[in-house]
Amino acid sequence: MPQPRGEHRRGVPPCAGSDLHNPDACLAEVDKTMATSNPDVSGGPGPKAGRINLFDLARANAGRLQARYAEAKGGKSDSAAKRIEEFAAYVLANGRISVNMRPSTLADVLHGKALQNMYEHAQEMAALSGREVASVLRERLGEYHDRRLAFEDSFESGRQFRYGALNTGGAGCVKFGIFCILLKPEYAEPEKPLAYVMGDSLTEYTDATGKVDLERLSKDVSTHSHRQYLAAAKHVNVLENVEQHQWAALVCGDSGYIEAIFLETVTCQSFVEVRIQAEEYDKLFRLSFEDFGRKLSEAERALCQCFVTVLRAAQNKAIDLQRV
Repeated sequence: MPQPRGEHRRGVPPCAGSDLHNPDACLAEVDKTMATSNPDVSGGPGPKAGRINLFDLARANAGRLQARYAEAKGGKSDSAAKRIEEFAAYVLANGRISVNMRPSTLADVLHGKALQNMYEHAQEMAALSGREVASVLRERLGEYHDRRLAFEDSFESGRQFRYGALNTGGAGCVKFGIFCILLKPEYAEPEKPLAYVMGDSLTEYTDATGKVDLERLSKDVSTHSHRQYLAAAKHVNVLENVEQHQWAALVCGDSGYIEAIFLETVTCQSFVEVRIQAEEYDKLFRLSFEDFGRKLSEAERALCQCFVTVLRAAQNKAIDLQRV
């Protein structure tokens, strides 16, 4: 659900008492809050007021990211520095928010259902089954349960977080779903709650004990306007060895990505484009249409129904479906 609108930067309350232009002051507020807080990782009612605002951290880090970018270029040869500049310009020109979805999830969204985060899904499953929300959540998150709740309960509106990735082309992180949804530019407007994190918040900033490395995170987070500096800082040491046609996979692929965290609800009206790898598209097309007399398993039949839903939406111009 979208965060309630407040007086400070519509929809984004500030870190209490912090100077948004001073990252150290904002980080001090992080330390102060975390020292007195006790995140609930049991699957209970969730975090209380007084958590840190992730989107304020992103704004507070703007100057530090620019300095980091300038320092990275300064330590390189002229040709390497130019390569970094070209890469940053590429990310600025092409970088958008993407969300990868499984076929069944995309079919649900195309049928009018809003995309659920893990908590919303657990609440629905609990309501349908009569089970406890906490039990459903623990089973769905498995070994990552404590990490995920510890991370999200460190922040204001953490259990409303929705996750995607910075995408400059291609089908995104297909391990999360073969359909890659590009969101409308409105999701990245300056007043919207959006932050990019240099890596996976679950595995790179939260350890197995549930401790969140907020100091490191505060240096590795950016707004949409500074996404190019974050991407350059992440990949500065490999750019010389990566061809330009490989940059999209470098920015967002199964080997790594820059995580996008936002609050706005995602529906079928949120889409700019839906992408799928050509080989995956062809595989689903053959399964669905090559032999109508073929005996399908129940799982295959369900997959075909989801694919047909996607094709209908594309044929009716409800979505722009692209094989990539």
